[in-house]
This record gives sequence, structure tokens and C-alpha cells, in this order.
Amino acid sequence: MYKTEGRVTEIFDTQSGVGKNGKEWFKRQVVIETETRYPTLIAFTAWGDLCDQAYFKIGAKIEVSFDVSSREYQGKYYSDIKAIGFKPLESGRNPADTSSEADSLEPQVADSQIDDLPF
Repeated sequence: MYKTEGRVTEIFDTQSGVGKNGKEWFKRQVVIETETRYPTLIAFTAWGDLCDQAYFKIGAKIEVSFDVSSREYQGKYYSDIKAIGFKPLESGRNPADTSSEADSLEPQVADSQIDDLPF
């Protein structure tokens, strides 16, 4: 697992589909720009519950935990940067926004999404 931080520059719409196993999947791409001497744009793929993080706002400074993997298809290799977690480093919200900072940073979880599993 790796970590980096930067500002959100682009957020793509959530995509969904049904896998071969019959389960529905969701994914969304989020792009950040690192704040280093030579800024770099990095596109992360967020899957499942990570797609709905409330602090996905343009300009928000976040830390991203991620994993990198590659797969081979017909003699060519394709890489994927899969987001494992996001952590807000500041609100990144519009100063005209009157909602509380806690409201803008906490993901909204419906009661039906909470389970009683011990892990």
C-alpha cells in the first residue's frame, strides 16, 4: 500500500455494471494534483463504497491510500491505480458554503448500509 496527497482536480461520474458473478459493481475515477516541486496528475479508481465519499469536491486537499496492479492482455500490460482509502486534509469547500465542516467531510451512510458484523 502506498500513500500520496494532493488537491482534487477532476471527479468523473460513477459507472456501474454487473459482473460475471451477477453482483453489481460501482467505480469512479478521481484525479488529484500533487503539490510537489514538479506537480503530477494522478488518476485513481475508487470502487464500491469509496465512490460516495462526501469530500470529493474540486479543490479539496486529500490523502489517498492506494495500490498499483498490472494485468496482461494479448501480450500488452495495463496498469491500474486502485484507491483503498481517502482522508481529507482540509475541507476544500467554497467559502460561501455555510454548512459545517464536519458535514462536508463525513461520508453519508444510510442505516441500511450498516451491518452488525464484528469485522
